[in-house]
Amino acid sequence: MNEVPSLRLCGIGWFKLHVNNLITNRDLIVRWDGKILRRNSKPSKQYSHIYFHTPLSLEEFLQYEPFLSTCEQIIIGSGYNGRMKVMDGVIRYLQEKGRELVISETPQAITYFVKQVNLNRKSCLIVHLTC
Repeated sequence: MNEVPSLRLCGIGWFKLHVNNLITNRDLIVRWDGKILRRNSKPSKQYSHIYFHTPLSLEEFLQYEPFLSTCEQIIIGSGYNGRMKVMDGVIRYLQEKGRELVISETPQAITYFVKQVNLNRKSCLIVHLTC
């Protein structure tokens, strides 16, 4: 049985995330097995003017695919107020691959991710920690 990552969200508005022994205010990708990758939103910045916020683009998502390839479920925490949009290309890509996608505000996404890992689901969390 996999060890459930210890996740705790602290703060209001501008979060700090406690993952295992790491405390960060940076956006992260967390796998069901506790492995962590820092989010690199640089490929998505070109779309900021459209969404008035940096979204999650397909170009950005694809850079994580080697890390996420074993995930059957992708959970995206879109920020405290849900401001980070997930672009249609990401949604279509995951549908074509037959992988489940759940998008919700960050606090709910973290809670859902932990529940799914406790159910032995190979879930991965992409989490935006602000707005």
